[in-house]
Amino acid sequence: MIYLDLLYPSKEEREKCRSNKTIGDRLVEDLCLQEFVCSDIMGKKEYEQLCNEINYLPVDEKIIRYRQEVLQDFINNPGFIRRLLDICERLQYRPPDKHYGRTPYQVIMHEKLKEYIELVEGNFKLLFETTLSADTELKSEAMTKIAAFMNNPEHRKNAKEIIVLLTAFLDAQAVGYSLKFTYGKLMNLAQIAELGSENVIPLLEERGWRRNKTIDKEHYIDATINWILGNNLNEIYQKTLYKLCDFIQRINNRLLFTFKQILYDSSYYHVAVNLNKFCRKYNIAVCRPNILSAEEEKLEAKELFPIYLALQYHKQNQPDRIKSIQSNNYDNSQGKIAIITGVNSGGKTVFLQSLGLAQLFAQLGFFVPAASYRASAAQYIGSLYAMSEDTGTVHGKLEKELVCIRQTSQQIKKHSLILINEILASTSEEDGTAIAADVIRVFAHTSSNIIFVTHLYDLADMAATGKLTLPEGERAVSLITERLQQHEGGRSVTYHIIPGKPLKDIWEKNLIDKYIAGVNGAM
Repeated sequence: MIYLDLLYPSKEEREKCRSNKTIGDRLVEDLCLQEFVCSDIMGKKEYEQLCNEINYLPVDEKIIRYRQEVLQDFINNPGFIRRLLDICERLQYRPPDKHYGRTPYQVIMHEKLKEYIELVEGNFKLLFETTLSADTELKSEAMTKIAAFMNNPEHRKNAKEIIVLLTAFLDAQAVGYSLKFTYGKLMNLAQIAELGSENVIPLLEERGWRRNKTIDKEHYIDATINWILGNNLNEIYQKTLYKLCDFIQRINNRLLFTFKQILYDSSYYHVAVNLNKFCRKYNIAVCRPNILSAEEEKLEAKELFPIYLALQYHKQNQPDRIKSIQSNNYDNSQGKIAIITGVNSGGKTVFLQSLGLAQLFAQLGFFVPAASYRASAAQYIGSLYAMSEDTGTVHGKLEKELVCIRQTSQQIKKHSLILINEILASTSEEDGTAIAADVIRVFAHTSSNIIFVTHLYDLADMAATGKLTLPEGERAVSLITERLQQHEGGRSVTYHIIPGKPLKDIWEKNLIDKYIAGVNGAM
């Protein structure tokens, strides 16, 4: 059996990978993926389909590379992709229903079979008379299989044989048939006895139909003089028509299911192609990520670009601002736990979001907006973002965040990626630091990458001074937003996230800077 699938190399891997979710419940929302719904990237329907696939984000590097190669074929062979999807859309499911009135059932089934033969003949013609153009160069396993299926002369021969034999059955009104259907080769065996008369049935023997017509060895029973036998033969003929209709429907339905699935899966790659076009339009560097095994525990990005921010400026019709967006580097070789602090609007959350989207895109098999990206496949990607207060309920902000922490602790797997953004801000710094440190210690037992954007100076200081006790082999690093001294005592940020010691009372200093800037502006 030939397995044609754009997302998984085998049926077994599809069933295995889609048995459990591999992302947190709030990840798509926290990464603002819904903001990518626009005419340039994807529509609402494509977004819903993509979210469904994201729920079962691949964690096997083999499957990720499989999708990378399919995407490359989509990019390199747009003409073939258009023709393939056109075929998928034009394949017909069933002939139009006709009103037969009080027509005898046998005649109806005879006409039905004729309609199904015409339907399948048209679909076969559409599938197997489509040739590859000279500029088509397919390299992925999935697309090569599809092209080979459509251009295999044996499949065309077998398809023609089905039509010829079924048409002969209709013409002969035969009652004997033997059919065996194997998808992939269409039909290994298709034998229909052409008896020539609906009132004559041969006797069967081990080697097949007996056709000797000699008087002394009569192997045919003549039903013309026996009305009971004649009725039985008509019933056999009707059942034969019904079974053949079912047979030809199963062939057609199987073909349609496969190619409609290809049409459905293609929207997944259209999103990736559109993202690639968007980056090229604004000269944003993209790369094919290097996916490593989970055990290598690597996460490295060079010139990681905040694609979400660029999309916002694009929607606001401010393309010039995209040129001023700063990219960032990240490397977990010094420690898989990163505590990020810095001024408000310094690029911390944008950086966290960019890293999350990059890992998400990498495991989807998409290109990543960066000069280079090397990462192990995260076995689970979760997010813990600051919660809003619930008005009209008894649940406070801190309580909701603690519930989410508990849920994540139950879902996290070994070698995960956990994105944490400004949680525990509704309690005291002392209590928040104690809770955050405990959460990090627990999560660190899974050898996961933990990126924690926070206002908690003491927590960041513990990471910078090595006082944050962690499981053996795990280390934490302190990252800060880069600040530049400008003229007249003003300060600015570059939106670069760099290694450094956290600054105490940074929030108060930030407010003072804003106040001084406001006073100077008013003078």
